[in-house]
Amino acid sequence: MTDIVGMLGKAQALQPLSDRVAAFAKHIDDVIFTAESGSLAMAQQFYALLQRRSLTDAELATAMAPVVGYFARKPVPKPQGALTKPQKKATAKAFNLLKKNAPQMLQEGAPAVQGQAAPAATAPAAGGSGATASGNGAAAPAAPTVTGHS
Repeated sequence: MTDIVGMLGKAQALQPLSDRVAAFAKHIDDVIFTAESGSLAMAQQFYALLQRRSLTDAELATAMAPVVGYFARKPVPKPQGALTKPQKKATAKAFNLLKKNAPQMLQEGAPAVQGQAAPAATAPAAGGSGATASGNGAAAPAAPTVTGHS
């Protein structure tokens, strides 16, 4: 029993020291981060100055080649088949237009193939503006109507 109490007392005695060491370690990490940030900011300013100066000094431009490679922005490669920004924008615009003008097309079970017969309730009213999918002002062709056999 005395061993348990002794170990507990030791743990309680060391806890404040552990807390102080952790706070000191965080302070050291903060100082390191601040120094690195300041160093990078100054390096970027100096690089910008040298880059402008190298426009008129060919020797400096040659000497800066390795530094230019370090500061060059490298675009992040996109995954294979990923949509570009214009494609994403066009897709969203088409979806919103479809949601506004023909919400029944977005429901499950709606005909997905162009040219299939649409139910009579979904046909646009006569004199309606109709949806333009191409954006050039031409209305999309109407779906063929299904007539009964006589």
